[in-house]
Amino acid sequence: MRLFIPRPRMGLSLEPALRGARIATPVLILLMGAQVRFSVAAEVRLTLPAALRMAQEHSKAVKSARHDSSSAVFRRAESRAGYFPTLSLGATAFYKNELPTINVPPAGIEIGSHGNYQADVTLSMPLYTGGRVSNLARIGSRNIETQHFNLEVERLENACLTRRAYLSLLTAQLIVQAAEASLRRVAIIEQDVRNLFENGMADSLDLLDAGLAVREAMRLRDEKETARDNASSALARLIGTDPQDVLTPVDQVPPPPDEPDRSLAAAGIARPEVMMLDSRIRAAELQVRLARSQYAPILNGFGSYSAGKPNQDLFNKEWNDYFSAGVRLTWEFNLGGKVDGGVNAAIHAAESAKMMKKELEESLALAAAVAARGVRHAHEAHRIAREEYEIAKHKFRLAKEKQKAGSLSVNRLLELEAELAAVELRYLASKSGYYIAETELLYATGSERIYGGL
Repeated sequence: MRLFIPRPRMGLSLEPALRGARIATPVLILLMGAQVRFSVAAEVRLTLPAALRMAQEHSKAVKSARHDSSSAVFRRAESRAGYFPTLSLGATAFYKNELPTINVPPAGIEIGSHGNYQADVTLSMPLYTGGRVSNLARIGSRNIETQHFNLEVERLENACLTRRAYLSLLTAQLIVQAAEASLRRVAIIEQDVRNLFENGMADSLDLLDAGLAVREAMRLRDEKETARDNASSALARLIGTDPQDVLTPVDQVPPPPDEPDRSLAAAGIARPEVMMLDSRIRAAELQVRLARSQYAPILNGFGSYSAGKPNQDLFNKEWNDYFSAGVRLTWEFNLGGKVDGGVNAAIHAAESAKMMKKELEESLALAAAVAARGVRHAHEAHRIAREEYEIAKHKFRLAKEKQKAGSLSVNRLLELEAELAAVELRYLASKSGYYIAETELLYATGSERIYGGL
């Protein structure tokens, strides 16, 4: 650690400076210790594809959609089980304290047994259900498609959020570097003014203006560092790393193309929300057929084995068994119009799903058109910002030469430096802003490019 001690002018004592140094030394040591304590956070270097992959693996919404998709698979298996036979097991046991008797001289004959035991094994098979089982199975297949597209919806939204967060952090990092460059330029100007002041070629007002500009540049740098840290925390939440870690995006922002990309808007919209509603519409139409199947009877075939005491032979109090087979017809008629209500409800639900799809298609078409205009605007904004940046750099370069020659005031030079800093920040923001606008278009059209790099 080097300690700066001001050089005394002629006739001044070193004691005040040394006293200030003795006071400053423990403060500097404490600050260095605090810096060591605060710098324990790990640095995580990230590319955009890596961030997208980590976000997909960490997202609770994506994991929930995966579980919903798996649940739909098991639901379909549950509905398809209606095609298969059903094995039923039953057993009863009870005691009667009194039994009916038949008076047959010389004594009455009891009918049945005080102790009753019965065990049944029945195998039933659906022969005709009116479409109940088949429509349930088809609805299960449509639900699997719906949950699959719902998973794609969550993945697409997660990728869009992650790209935005990554590009925002990348922009914030570039802006911090620009703010540090501005601080270095202002510090050089202040040092030049201080040298001129010591040689009697600048007044105290110039020195104060330069000092104020340095502090303003420091404030701006600290403000941009805070914005970068906030952007890092936002990305860390998405990818599942410790918010205290320092996330460093390593991708370089390529210059936008000479012309905005028009292929995305021309490719049309392939959003999974539309395909998810298609599956819901097909499932709703099957629900109508399922509701109408309630009008039909149900025919089941069965075979059973029964063993018990006294079983079918009421006069024999011993164990016996028997086999039986047959068909069972069930036909229900609800006098309150239950089936009619179910059919009409299913019809209106299907029409509602169709209207939702039309509304969604209109909304997505508008969102894609707005995003395409945003890309064109961002491209033009970047072109203008780049030209402004070149002009501002040239102006500042000329201003430095004029100020050294004594034909430009320090105050005017500082104004031009502040102008250069502001223009540079706009230029860097516009460079990343184009790719943020492109991300919005990728999301609006459902392009697979959203899962890739820049």
